[in-house]
Amino acid sequence: MTENTGKNLKDSVKEQAKPQAVNQQLEALTQKLRASEQQLKAMNQRFDASNQQLWATEQQLRASNQQLDANNQQLQPKGEQLLKLNHDLGERVKELNCLYGISHLVEKSDVSLEEIFKGTVDLIPSSWQYPEITCARITMQGQEFKTHNFKETIWKQTSDITIRNEKVGTLEVCYLQEKPESDEGPFLTGERKLIDAVTERLGRITDRKKAEEKLKKQDRLKTELVVNVSHELRTPLTIFKNIISNLQAGVAGSLNPKQHKNLEIADKEIDRLARIISDFLDISKIESGTISLRMQQVRVQSLVSDVAELLKPLADEKNMELVTSMGDEELFVDVDRDRIVQVLANLINNAVKFVPDCGGRVMVRAKKLDNEVSIAVQDNGRGIEPDDMDKIFNRFFQVEKYVGPGEHGTGLGLAISKELTELHGGRIEVASEVGCGTTFTVFLPLMREGGAV
Repeated sequence: MTENTGKNLKDSVKEQAKPQAVNQQLEALTQKLRASEQQLKAMNQRFDASNQQLWATEQQLRASNQQLDANNQQLQPKGEQLLKLNHDLGERVKELNCLYGISHLVEKSDVSLEEIFKGTVDLIPSSWQYPEITCARITMQGQEFKTHNFKETIWKQTSDITIRNEKVGTLEVCYLQEKPESDEGPFLTGERKLIDAVTERLGRITDRKKAEEKLKKQDRLKTELVVNVSHELRTPLTIFKNIISNLQAGVAGSLNPKQHKNLEIADKEIDRLARIISDFLDISKIESGTISLRMQQVRVQSLVSDVAELLKPLADEKNMELVTSMGDEELFVDVDRDRIVQVLANLINNAVKFVPDCGGRVMVRAKKLDNEVSIAVQDNGRGIEPDDMDKIFNRFFQVEKYVGPGEHGTGLGLAISKELTELHGGRIEVASEVGCGTTFTVFLPLMREGGAV
């Protein structure tokens, strides 16, 4: 009995505990639901805030798009203008390349008009807007110059080549296919300006080339005249000199002092005239490029000594001193000996002429300078005026003589000396001070014995 009662009590207690546990669970669930509700409210608030931000962003994007549309509308004409400017710039560059190409052709040495015309038509296609279908032709006084693909079509530009307002030729530029209409048919305004510029330049080039050819022809005629006249004069001069020599020798009988004096004067004048003829012949050969040099290895010391010895009698006549100064080291140059003798003789002769008769002194010095030999002719004469220094090597220029009457040459001696020295790869320099004297220095490439330095 007692055991059953205890069991029932335990069961009763268990039954009473169940509702309490359920209530606790329900309360816990309620709290969780409330917390979830709070979270949902917070989430809704954040969602509402995000929606507001999205709406504001959408409004900003719409405003930005509207601004971009407005900017695009403003930039579109500028972009089109920029593209047009870029295209026009490209066309101008092509035009300049064409004109530069023509200038480059003209600058070539000894280029003929035919070569210039042929080169010009070859430059034309790449300078027009459709180079792959462009061809060109120049007609000039019966001659024709054209691109390999030339074919005359209805799509054509032409411009006349004129010299002094007289038409002498025509330049034609054709398209081989039809293209959209532009400023002048399918051609641009810039291309019209270019074709006119090309023909204007070709007219000037043609005029200049013809003038040059005429001058060259006249120069050839002048050279031939000088050579022919010189040869014709040399024969009677030789005869006159022989006659004078025979008379001086007494072949025709004895002469009185006055006759001797007159014959000496005549002999000197014949020699002077012969030198003038030689100067004209030399300058003509130099101008025509027909002068020839017989190069050989020459010892400088013997060269200078021989020239000084040759001209010493001339210095003695004026009671002046002609001396040489050379180092002990033997120096050699590769030259045409006769021509360098001619150069040095001219410089020493000039120095003797410009130095006073009494107390005058001419010094000829030779020395080595690195890979050169310098031969200086120094005098203590009147000197050269500064205004004359730049003209001293000009043809036919003569410095005024300050001492004695003397004889006058052609004014070609220094010009010939300069040209001959430069033909040897050398140069002449001059230094002068009025009242102190003048120094002419010839520089020639140095050689070692047996070969060049």
